[in-house]
Amino acid sequence: MRFNRIWQGLNRVYRRNGQPGMVRDDRGVTSVEYGMIALIIILGIVVGSSRIGIQLSNTFNNVTSEL
Repeated sequence: MRFNRIWQGLNRVYRRNGQPGMVRDDRGVTSVEYGMIALIIILGIVVGSSRIGIQLSNTFNNVTSEL
């Protein structure tokens, strides 16, 4: 019984209107796009904060050497 339901589900995924071939399923595309946008934002934050950290370190080193 369980195998029969699994088999029917696979047939729905791999067949459309009785013809073989993959069904166009774009439900996961949006989550992939949001993931890529989040990755770009995270990379921007990491690169920006590392540059700010380097500049801040140089500023503190300059202040220390002047004292």
